[in-house]
Amino acid sequence: MANRPATVTETEIRRSVKGAVAGGIAIGRIEVDHITGKVIIFPMGAAPSAGVGPDPDELLRR
Repeated sequence: MANRPATVTETEIRRSVKGAVAGGIAIGRIEVDHITGKVIIFPMGAAPSAGVGPDPDELLRR
């Protein structure tokens, strides 16, 4: 199987981060979806993404 070209490149990620920092955003986390090429920058202190789910310890205490 041949290697595919990258959907999102390191240069594009750097450009996104540089733009966020220039806009005054303190970066907390960066997620990159290599299938769609989507770069998501979460500001410092942002709530975890919805896909994380409930805390397992909290579920066991019930």
